[in-house]
Amino acid sequence: MKTPTIAQTLFMLILVAIFTLSACSDDDNNENYGEGEGTVTVEDSSYILDQGLRTIYDNGDGLFVHNIMLHSSSLNNPDENGYYVHFYFFTDSKTLSGQTIEYTHPNENIPNTIYFAFLKLGFDSDNQTHEQAYDVKDGSLTVSKEGGNFDISFDFITTKKDSAGNVLAQDIPMYGNYSGSLTFEGINKK
Repeated sequence: MKTPTIAQTLFMLILVAIFTLSACSDDDNNENYGEGEGTVTVEDSSYILDQGLRTIYDNGDGLFVHNIMLHSSSLNNPDENGYYVHFYFFTDSKTLSGQTIEYTHPNENIPNTIYFAFLKLGFDSDNQTHEQAYDVKDGSLTVSKEGGNFDISFDFITTKKDSAGNVLAQDIPMYGNYSGSLTFEGINKK
């Protein structure tokens, strides 16, 4: 059996945090989630992004790993499928203020670069499955923060894949934005 990478492990921890919060009985009013307004557009369809989560991981080598997940509020309901955009990137600071982060390939631990990013559609939180994915292969993400609010915009070129990971199409544009708060899950140290 293949050992999961740090990125895969961190991603699963983020998902567990989201779904643990969604299982709480008093969260129907979404108090536990960062709330905002945004959209992601791919293949002439737009999807509302109205909640967000963020973690920071001190990589121990002068770099900070940031995870930002923007998602539909339907992910909070175990009876519904939803969608989310996930950004995993490096900076040399734990604060975010107007940085533009570029996608690099092959993946390298360099400040202000995206290690990976993707959009999952038709995500089933019970089974951890999705109907389609759009994996980023080029583009940029801009993140700024003022007070407790974030302004996020992104413009990417993606590869479309089915639920089994088979490539369906190449060079699909994906762009979007989000403005609002992000639930902060803390700083972890290596």
